[in-house]
Amino acid sequence: MDAAQAPKKAPMLERAPMLADFAGIQDKDERGRMQVELYKLRAEEYRDRYQDARSVEWNTLFQVYAAYAGLAIAFKYVFEQEGKTHPKLICLLAIAATTVFYAVSRYLNYRVQERLLIFDTTRENYVHQLDAAFHIPEANPGRKVLGDRYFWTFRTHLILSTFTFTILLGYEISKALITNPFPLLICLFLIGCALLEIGLICVPKLPVNRIWYASYGSNLSYQKRFMCYIAGGRPEGSQKINPGCRDKTPPIDNKAIPVPFELYFAEYSDLWGGGVAFVKRSRKSANTLGRMYLITEDQFNDVVLQENSRLVNGQRVLPPLEQMVEQSEFLLPDIKMYGRLLSLGNQDGYPIFTFTNSSDDLETRAPSEAYVKIIIRGIKESYPTMTTGEIGKYLLDLDGIQNQISSEEIKRWIEEVR
Repeated sequence: MDAAQAPKKAPMLERAPMLADFAGIQDKDERGRMQVELYKLRAEEYRDRYQDARSVEWNTLFQVYAAYAGLAIAFKYVFEQEGKTHPKLICLLAIAATTVFYAVSRYLNYRVQERLLIFDTTRENYVHQLDAAFHIPEANPGRKVLGDRYFWTFRTHLILSTFTFTILLGYEISKALITNPFPLLICLFLIGCALLEIGLICVPKLPVNRIWYASYGSNLSYQKRFMCYIAGGRPEGSQKINPGCRDKTPPIDNKAIPVPFELYFAEYSDLWGGGVAFVKRSRKSANTLGRMYLITEDQFNDVVLQENSRLVNGQRVLPPLEQMVEQSEFLLPDIKMYGRLLSLGNQDGYPIFTFTNSSDDLETRAPSEAYVKIIIRGIKESYPTMTTGEIGKYLLDLDGIQNQISSEEIKRWIEEVR
């Protein structure tokens, strides 16, 4: 199936980008395997989100009850100041105001949840592209994604159950409020709600392990390349759309760093159309230009998965952080492309890691123009004081470029990158 034949719309996936890598696959077994992976990923995502939303639901209930009690007391106070008593009107006004509060809070919560769900059409998400690539209406007429029905059933249940519980408990609160504006039960209830909210805010969060990821190739470019690994998207000059990490929070810091390993270009990447960057694990007097990003351990794991064209589905490929820190290098099982972790020490209390090929005996291969240009962009971002001549000399001395790409061509590429 060609990318041009893919539908412009799929259920819940409006404006979803096509995934050229998979849309052109003709092998049925391979397509079937990928489709199974898609639905596994969907099921895991829904299960996690459902559990999260159930806890949010109870929190919202307490907020609504507290709002109703406070509004009923406020309306009763206003009426008493005017010398009037309208119990039914007080209840109706309190219910109406609480309904508005509830609707607004649920809408805001829905928007937050929508940003977290895999059906966020504003992102070039991996699931979007997989579903668009495998949605073949001529072969499956009238097919609907199971996840769509589950999504709306779950959301309707959440809204109806919350609203029903609110009305029932609100009725009991109303009867108490009409006879006594501050019954002991209501006071205890409001105090409990306040303590619950304070507790939710003050609960200590689990510590997040952060590490420095030291890049030396295309990831030198922050916005145009590395953020595609974090947030998802298509890097400039690449043919692949990256799914992004599960945690799409940007790095909290980034800075230039010299990498004490020799940089070279080898292998062949269909995505870039040429060789890609690696470093040799033997430490020499090399001064490879690097840029490191302070990210979480889980984000680093997801970056490694994407660098090796693996699904970002929660699979852990990294060893425990303590083991990574203790060893100067670590060979990841079943991963060859970027399967060797290298330690570069630490900075600001965080360990520094990079990765390269599991072998040092790769045959060098010239990189493509697009790949070199993204590296040039990263060098200009990370080392703004370097001149065109200095960047050119640095690149021309690298194995894979040396004697394979002319100095005139390198100079032209440097000048074209703005």
